[in-house]
Amino acid sequence: MNFEMSNHGPNKGRRLSIALRRFSSMLIEEAHDLSGLSYEKLDEKLQLGPGDCLRYAKFPSPSQKSRAPQAGSIQRLENSVAELLMRPPQTVVIEDYSRYQPDSFSDEVVVGIPKPGANLRHAVPSDIQLGYEDDWPTYRRLKYTPNRDGISLFSLYAWQYGIFWDRGILPSPWSRDEQGIPSQGPLIHHLERLVSEAKARRLANQFIFEADRIIDKHVEPIANQIAAGNLPEPSYKQQ
Repeated sequence: MNFEMSNHGPNKGRRLSIALRRFSSMLIEEAHDLSGLSYEKLDEKLQLGPGDCLRYAKFPSPSQKSRAPQAGSIQRLENSVAELLMRPPQTVVIEDYSRYQPDSFSDEVVVGIPKPGANLRHAVPSDIQLGYEDDWPTYRRLKYTPNRDGISLFSLYAWQYGIFWDRGILPSPWSRDEQGIPSQGPLIHHLERLVSEAKARRLANQFIFEADRIIDKHVEPIANQIAAGNLPEPSYKQQ
């Protein structure tokens, strides 16, 4: 996918302001929910300045001023959160939802990648948001999409988080033993392959691919455990 977005007019980066604040808030929410770390500890783990995580997380509070990384730095924040949670990082893209067509995985809503000088002079700021390449669901979509047939969307994608593998809380077949991964071996390459396969299925319009259907409907959705604060401590907090 080729994104060419050089700016030949005045800098239109301000059109991305709300989208950047919304997306960085989502990333901090993901890191905070799933790691269980405080905002102060997340500043350290994500190599941010003191208080940055809390400021990013304030969006969309009307009473508190939120902040966000610059367009050229949002991919770095995505990569840092992904590394912390041991999930494959995704490519962040700019989406113009004035082009949206329901029930489609069309790339037509994608108009580029966040970077300095992004040319968005024809876009309406309220139509702009950030997402992932290939329409991979963001954490906010996973967390807040209503359950269907008793299954949360988050539960269907929880396998992408290596921290859950290490905590041993995923249902079959998402375990090192069942996947033939050495107990001390790295997970990331295996998860990258699973994500690649999942994307291929989704792009073929299989909205919920069959490999996910093996999750038992009677297993308590992991999202509910997050809300209740019942997740086991990650290994880096136990040390």
